[in-house]
Amino acid sequence: MIETPQSISDWSVDVFPTLDKDAQLEKLIEETREYMKAKSDEERIKELADIYIVASILKERFDCKLGWDMFRGIFTIEMTGVYKAVDEKMKINRSRKWAWNGKTYHHIVG
Repeated sequence: MIETPQSISDWSVDVFPTLDKDAQLEKLIEETREYMKAKSDEERIKELADIYIVASILKERFDCKLGWDMFRGIFTIEMTGVYKAVDEKMKINRSRKWAWNGKTYHHIVG
């Protein structure tokens, strides 16, 4: 499956039914911090895929383009491999169990 902002947003409605815009903005901050800490090109691409996923939900589900504009700004720096990384990460995300931690949703480890 080739993921789109809409397919990711649709998935989020089923998996994160109580998600709101503030929590998703918090997740955007979290993922951006992880991107900034990435040491290699491969790590940066994976983190950029996470930002794309979070930004897609903000854009399509909450009509908030802030994350999308941020993604596009970073994307111009990290052009290669991002869409493939998004598709790969969404395969993983679709198979995970998720839990609310009081601020954002996180996948359950273990």
